[in-house]
Amino acid sequence: MIRLALRHLILFGCVGLFPGVPSKAYAYIDPGSGIMMLQIVVSLFFGVIFGIRQLRNHIIGIFRRIFGIQKKERNHQLRND
Repeated sequence: MIRLALRHLILFGCVGLFPGVPSKAYAYIDPGSGIMMLQIVVSLFFGVIFGIRQLRNHIIGIFRRIFGIQKKERNHQLRND
């Protein structure tokens, strides 16, 4: 499910960028600047993914503390049911 959503996000993100690209370029971006911009975009993407995972794990940890469920206890409870 997450992979499908990620594929759609990438597909629509790429397709959404094409109308904003002019047919004629009247400027020059040297390779150093282009790589720097690419690095910024990639690092922002992975930073957002990492942040979402950390937030999810934090929220799961809060619920585990509230309900007193440990990982080992949860697995043991699932085997007994």
